[in-house]
Amino acid sequence: MTEVLERGVGGSREIVFLEGEPGIGKTFLLEALLARARGRGARTLSGTADAMGGSRPFGALAEALAAPAGDGLLAPDAGGAEDGVPVPAGSPAEKGLRGLQVIEGLLAGLERLAAEGPVVLALEDLHWADQETLRAFDAVVRHLGSSPLLLVGTFRARPRSAELAALLDRVTSRGAEVLRVERLGEEAIGALCERVLGAPPSRALRRRLAAAGGNPLFAVQLLRALQEQGAVVVGDGVADGGDGPLPPSLRQVIVRRFGQLPAATVELLQIASVLGTSFAPGDLATVLDRPLAGLLPQLNDAVSHGLVGDRGDVLAFRHPMMRDALYESLPSAIRRRLHHEAGEALAAAGAPAAQVAVQLAEGAQPGDPEAIAWLRKAAEEVSAYSVGTAVRLLERGLELASGDGARGAAVRADLVPLLGLEGRFAEARELAAAIPAGCLSVEDEIRLRSGQARALSRQGRWAEAARALGAIAELVPGGAVRALFEARTAYALIFAGDVAGGRARAERIRDAALGPEYEQALGAAVTTLALALAAEGKLKEALDLGERGLVAVGDSRPAPGAFLFPHIPVGFVLLDADRPDDAERVLNEGHALMEEVGALSFRPYVPGVKALRGFHFGDWETALAEAESGLVMDEEIGTRWLFFAETVIGRIALARDDLRTAGRMAAKTEAALAAADAPEFATGRGWSLWIGALLLEARGEADAAARAAARAWRALNGCRMLGNRLPALDAVRLAAAVGDGRVADTVTDEVAEYAEHAGTSTAEGLRLHCEGLARGDTDALVSSVEAYREGARGFEHGLAAESAAVALARDGRAADARRMLAEALERYEALGARREAARATAALRALGVRPGARRRRVDRPAHGWQALTPTERNIAVLIAEGLTNPQIAERVFISRYTVETHLKRVFAKMRVRSRAELAALVVARAPRPD
Repeated sequence: MTEVLERGVGGSREIVFLEGEPGIGKTFLLEALLARARGRGARTLSGTADAMGGSRPFGALAEALAAPAGDGLLAPDAGGAEDGVPVPAGSPAEKGLRGLQVIEGLLAGLERLAAEGPVVLALEDLHWADQETLRAFDAVVRHLGSSPLLLVGTFRARPRSAELAALLDRVTSRGAEVLRVERLGEEAIGALCERVLGAPPSRALRRRLAAAGGNPLFAVQLLRALQEQGAVVVGDGVADGGDGPLPPSLRQVIVRRFGQLPAATVELLQIASVLGTSFAPGDLATVLDRPLAGLLPQLNDAVSHGLVGDRGDVLAFRHPMMRDALYESLPSAIRRRLHHEAGEALAAAGAPAAQVAVQLAEGAQPGDPEAIAWLRKAAEEVSAYSVGTAVRLLERGLELASGDGARGAAVRADLVPLLGLEGRFAEARELAAAIPAGCLSVEDEIRLRSGQARALSRQGRWAEAARALGAIAELVPGGAVRALFEARTAYALIFAGDVAGGRARAERIRDAALGPEYEQALGAAVTTLALALAAEGKLKEALDLGERGLVAVGDSRPAPGAFLFPHIPVGFVLLDADRPDDAERVLNEGHALMEEVGALSFRPYVPGVKALRGFHFGDWETALAEAESGLVMDEEIGTRWLFFAETVIGRIALARDDLRTAGRMAAKTEAALAAADAPEFATGRGWSLWIGALLLEARGEADAAARAAARAWRALNGCRMLGNRLPALDAVRLAAAVGDGRVADTVTDEVAEYAEHAGTSTAEGLRLHCEGLARGDTDALVSSVEAYREGARGFEHGLAAESAAVALARDGRAADARRMLAEALERYEALGARREAARATAALRALGVRPGARRRRVDRPAHGWQALTPTERNIAVLIAEGLTNPQIAERVFISRYTVETHLKRVFAKMRVRSRAELAALVVARAPRPD
């Protein structure tokens, strides 16, 4: 552990876990490590999970941040803690995503601290940790890999939750070490005895200590018990412990030790054990309904005997086993009653709902209305931070409500949307079906459907979301609220592929929305109409409506879970209109608004659309970085609908002859769609099929590739998805190659209809390209290249020039073919599209045309400063200036996740492991002053 500490202090990120049975010495080792870390100038933060604290999100983390060393750890405008939970910076977020704001504040704070010097973050008893604490630990591992940071966790081998097991699997794959603390041998136990008693043990005492089985806590408690009984005799330089019977277990040793205390102290500690491994003195006084001053004699007695100790703002049993021994010494009926009384006392004192609910639930009998009500209240509060914790609270409430129709229905209505947010749709549907008709009030019914719609939209299940929103609209009387739900339904229908239905509904709302109270409904309606018009190619009209939607949303400040963020669809339309700079501006404005109102589930779309921008307009390195950062956000938020980001990675990989990555991306999308039971025209199906078709072509399966490409276009065209019509080109090209003129002509006609309205050089180039391939028209292919020359879509330009070169060579126009091939290769080489370049060259050679002499582009080296892109160099310089990732993100107008993605690439290219190493290399390159 000291070696790990030295590496962390030296500038690298290190992770180590201590695993062992209760009492084996994990805490002792950790305390020694933290002391050494402080001696080496490191800042140390530590917290401990509690057996009764699993309902408090970030419980162990909150304790670590409460320490003086944690001051300012969260973002500057955070309020510290509220009901024991860290309060994140920023506006309230969507249900379940407040926790992500806490984690992002933690990451920013840790990075700031690590920039000042090494940091050690230690979390004990992770086997009891709540889901959000484990999630935060994982996030620190994933995102702060380049900081001088040591992460330490301790846990028992059993129990091991599924969440802890998953965390261990992930972090060990990233280099974490798991050190198992084994039992002590006889000599070590003898040395421990000498430390406790002041003399080495006699042979007889050694035999008695064998009952401890090498467990140091057991041994120490046994020796203390013998001392307190007066059974220890020191003589002739050795300690003897008598020959009476020994308790057979550590728990019994501890119970006997407590038996040496005054009865009042034992009773006080038994009640304290009901509150958990640690307890606030004020809570204990509240439960006992006595002033704290009256408890001081007993508390001081427990502290002086080494049974209870100070841990920041709370007192804690010296070891969880001590608490367990006391707790289990109480008869179960008394334990339940004490929990109930504790819950009522804490509720009367205004304690956090989760703390009250856990106590009442521990003491509740089936049907207990008070416990059920508190569990629902606690779940509502906790769900802002942790959906998983809220689900567990409600599942306990459902157990208690069995047989109570009305209360059971209300708990189910709370639980169904949360199960949806966790992606457990089959369970959610089954639970919703179990709600008896007429059991819910209109308000509860609206809350249920609204929650379902949020969960379904976050998972890309737009058709189901539209049905849920439509059901709400039927429940709400006329007026602005109903219009808003109608507008959201229309928006969801567009993404579900029902463009005509969404458009008709949106037109009705637009025509009827009069007055300022309709502003949000109007914003959603005109945004929906913009999508419908853009799908037909009517880009100017679509952008006019999109601008109206942007104004409406900017004026009304939508709620976090609303669909009223037209910046994403307007960004798509601007890309279709060949206005990439305007698209980036609108996307940045949308990102700022999402951050302001806490609409985190829409945030991954911003880098996702930026990835499409980079792909189409010639900046593939930025496209990859944005796509990867968007997918990281997508995963951390828990949404699964950023399929086009995976497609960007896959298509670039294909062009660069990396079929393995392309296959992995296609499989990832297909697996997500299959898990979601997504229909043929679901958002994302077409993207997956497109890459799959190109992979089939790469394997030589021409007929299968043509069929897959045709399906991809049908899926994308059916959804009217914006931002990419290249699948149409591949559908035509592959259909023509296998002689399927019907598909080639059908897709070409659909593209021509779109281009007639769009009026952009890109749309015209695509039309001519498809027409030339479908009908074998060389002049159309040459004209396609001319159209693309007017735009900035380098890859599509290269594809058109390649097709024209092949057609010209077939017509015997070798010189023209050679010039067109050179134009294609220039575009491909600028992007590193090696596979396309090789294919074009091979096709021309097969027709007897060799590439002419031309100046080849010098490939960027794989490593070193020259390997960095301009963006990567800028980030490296800012790292050398001492800026943190969030500060860099603010400086260069990208997300902190995109900064991390760029930084990983910089580290790999510069062959460094830490920010300090990178900064040293950058400083060494800087010119020295005269």
